[in-house]
Amino acid sequence: MKYIKLTQGKYAIVSDEDFEWLNQSSWHFIKDGYAAKYPSLKMQNEIWEHHFGPIPEGKIVDHIDNNGLHNEISNLRLATPKQNCQNRSISSLNTSGYKGVSYHKKIGRHCNPPWEKEYWLASIRTDEIAYTKHFPFSGEGLIQAALWYDDKATELWREYAWLNFPDEETRPEKKTIAEIDNLKPKGESGFFGVTKSQRKGKNSEWLVRVTKDKKTYTKSYSATEDNLLLAACYYDLKAKQLYGKDVKHLNFPLGIPLQVTLEELEEIPRPKSGYFGVTKVKNGGCKPVWLVRVTPKGKKSYSKTFPFTEEGLLEAAHHYDKKAKELLGKKAKRLNFPDDK
Repeated sequence: MKYIKLTQGKYAIVSDEDFEWLNQSSWHFIKDGYAAKYPSLKMQNEIWEHHFGPIPEGKIVDHIDNNGLHNEISNLRLATPKQNCQNRSISSLNTSGYKGVSYHKKIGRHCNPPWEKEYWLASIRTDEIAYTKHFPFSGEGLIQAALWYDDKATELWREYAWLNFPDEETRPEKKTIAEIDNLKPKGESGFFGVTKSQRKGKNSEWLVRVTKDKKTYTKSYSATEDNLLLAACYYDLKAKQLYGKDVKHLNFPLGIPLQVTLEELEEIPRPKSGYFGVTKVKNGGCKPVWLVRVTPKGKKSYSKTFPFTEEGLLEAAHHYDKKAKELLGKKAKRLNFPDDK
């Protein structure tokens, strides 16, 4: 195995036997994730034709591990365009974290009383037919839906199927729907540590609670299906941080399905300006300005405006920090530049 340098700081992996002749050319990293001399001449095609001759009509060179920069000859094979699509990894638009699994909700609006049912839908489609199956809306239900997709994809597409759990040794155990229901925590959310709350005058929220040594850690999210999954992931990450190996209940025992860290989930969201205490307002109905406002509890609010420019925004952000420290003291927790003295 050797590496060939591409543009944009990327590298392509090639076999030892191909390195010398490939390295005589300049190679680029192109937007669809491949190495190429120019868009129509990709590295995997050059390597295949060097070893086996022209690529047959109706075939393309497919990467077995789905990594477009892994061009060792052992990782390349011929496939039809349809087989190549079957080997595609999870879409960036996917919100479940697993290929072939999506969130769905059934609503009985005309029933008395009206009802709602949330579930994970596992689905896979061929040219002739679509296969689907419902799973309980819980962490274990999500994993079992991903396993069902893997089994069906392997049955239909064999070696060209992209799998959620390709490693047999770490593949979760399959469970029946009844077994999943027994594991499902009670409550509207279907996830451990997550409840739905409705505060007076506010929209409903998903509320996460993790308690240790009589101290409770909480975090809330607006009550949408995407945020419910985030809330369940936050519970697992926080519970692991507090309890380590002693944690008893996790929504996703094999690891959360989203590529996110606890630090990212705990980060305080910033306002539209990008800085705490700074908002865009119109000065007397004319030109916009940056407004800095600090309000000490029980005291008169302090405010000051700055020019509506990039320099003015930065100056306003620094000014907010200065005034927040001066007026709020130790209570000034949200600072734009906490490391500045």
